[in-house]
Amino acid sequence: MFSYTLAYLFINFVQKIVKSLYGPLYDGKYLHNSIREKLDDIKLGDTLTNVAIPTFDIKKLQPTIFSSYEIEKKPYMNAKLSDICIATSAAPIYY
Repeated sequence: MFSYTLAYLFINFVQKIVKSLYGPLYDGKYLHNSIREKLDDIKLGDTLTNVAIPTFDIKKLQPTIFSSYEIEKKPYMNAKLSDICIATSAAPIYY
């Protein structure tokens, strides 16, 4: 009985590792809905103070920094705060 349980745990562990290499373990629907509900359509340029928010671009697998300082030079960086917040919680293996 013990060897069966140990083997099952090991196989389950290996399956999770392999699955994490091919995509996120969780879909994040609750997180996305909750953040979008709270922040609505507020954009980075609507913040009361200047901010710099580090995020992770999961498609490019590299960090991206959203800064209210750069909006005048790069207007395409004036994204919704809800999308930026979701990007701060992105991690290539865990989420």
